[in-house]
Amino acid sequence: MSADVDIVIISCGKLPHLRKFTQGAIASCRKSSDKLIFNITVVETHEDGEKEYEGADRTVFWVPSDGQFNYNRVLNFGTHFGDAPYVVHANNDLRFHPHWAERLIQTMQKYKIRSVSPRCPRHAEQKKFRGQKEPAYGYAIRQEMSGWCVMMERSLWRELGGLWEDVPYWYSDVMYVDQLQAADVKHALVPLSLVTHWANRTTRKLPKEPRREMTQGAKPHYQKAKRIRAATMTSPYANLGFAKENVPGKELSTLKIGGPLRHVLRPNNLESLKKACLRADDRDDPVLMLGGGSNILFPDEGWPGLVILTKDLSHFHMENKLAVAWPGLMYASFLRQAALRNLAGVFQIAHVPGTMGGSVVMNAGFGPTEGKDIAKYLVRVEVFNREKAKTVTLTKEQCQFGYRTSIFRGRPDLLVLRSYFTLPAMDRKAAESTIVSSQKSAAKFIRACGQGCPNAGSVFIHTSYDPPKGVKGMNRGGACWSETNPNWINNLGGATAADVKWLIDEAKRLCKEQGKPEPELELIVV
Repeated sequence: MSADVDIVIISCGKLPHLRKFTQGAIASCRKSSDKLIFNITVVETHEDGEKEYEGADRTVFWVPSDGQFNYNRVLNFGTHFGDAPYVVHANNDLRFHPHWAERLIQTMQKYKIRSVSPRCPRHAEQKKFRGQKEPAYGYAIRQEMSGWCVMMERSLWRELGGLWEDVPYWYSDVMYVDQLQAADVKHALVPLSLVTHWANRTTRKLPKEPRREMTQGAKPHYQKAKRIRAATMTSPYANLGFAKENVPGKELSTLKIGGPLRHVLRPNNLESLKKACLRADDRDDPVLMLGGGSNILFPDEGWPGLVILTKDLSHFHMENKLAVAWPGLMYASFLRQAALRNLAGVFQIAHVPGTMGGSVVMNAGFGPTEGKDIAKYLVRVEVFNREKAKTVTLTKEQCQFGYRTSIFRGRPDLLVLRSYFTLPAMDRKAAESTIVSSQKSAAKFIRACGQGCPNAGSVFIHTSYDPPKGVKGMNRGGACWSETNPNWINNLGGATAADVKWLIDEAKRLCKEQGKPEPELELIVV
């Protein structure tokens, strides 16, 4: 039976009393209604706290891939685990009173309001609304806006492009207010709906200085984020994530080459990614998905299409004993997250500076040996088919993996969303030690090949390339074939795409002159 309301609860189970808060919130929510069906997702944010919470439909583990906690990013992540018409974003330090959800939904339906909050009977700022039967419209934090608990229509969350993730924690509710106002969407407090908020009891135990930094120090960060966000709102993709225009390609490529990219979008949820692709198709804008920016060469004159950055889609979770990787998750982070769960991966490519989406497309691996590539443990891939405008699932066999290739390579109509893996068991400490060892070994190789310069890794597919004599050290402008690895082109400073293309053509010419087969490009030339 489908749920009426999806409830996303952020938890930090670092200590027993913190888990107790979460467990209490779940229990009170379950008892609050015998009419509505709740789908409760607890997003656990402490790396050692992944234990199932009794009464929750699921407990998913979230550790930031970049080391930075982000409140709204966690909520966006949790919102994907359901499809109910209403979504509630909630703290864990709450007690839900009887019929709180029915009263919110009744008010939303009667007054056609798309975003509402319950009232907290403890907070002085909301006591003035006690006894009021009509909704109180407004956006004031701790008055009409209860930042600790918000219900919205799922369709609104999709239209907004998810919650803005411009600040880490404090002022996240203020950013949501900014979002609503920018979209001209009303918000209201429903005084008859009660949810008690225990008011930051978790942070009260912090020392004074860190607590001050989290609160007062957050305001300048928010003000800067607001200015930056305001400057991006003219983009045709602005409501689908963080959008910018005319971004230098060299800023997004490990090769540090490329002119202005007309549209760049950083969506924070998969729905926005799909919508961006369809909108680009309507506008006749070509689309390029970009993860870590390795293995790509942007043109000197720039590019007129839409570049979708997947860095905010960097989640990892377990589903029916399968490890699930989102497209923007770096492969090294994938291995570290697997290790936290006592699981192993293909350690030989722990050094690869690419994302899981790009790694699947390229079937990233270490050398030509089978079993040392991303496909080794892969089970299936969730894909968005742009031509059919729908999400499909492909099995490992249907992905047609080969050496540094797959069905996705050269197919911009197929976008990798989530990849599912069955990983072997391995002790956490042993896995982490192996990751570090692999990365140290690879670092020496990279330093030798890259000569301390920006590069894109392998230019040609290894198995197709027999380096010709005379290619090592060959240079053109600021670009140079590596002295130690004749399959790497380094940017010595000021290199252009034209310089790189000339070096590639020269290597092909020398191969032909010396009776060697023409090598196949691994580098993506836009």
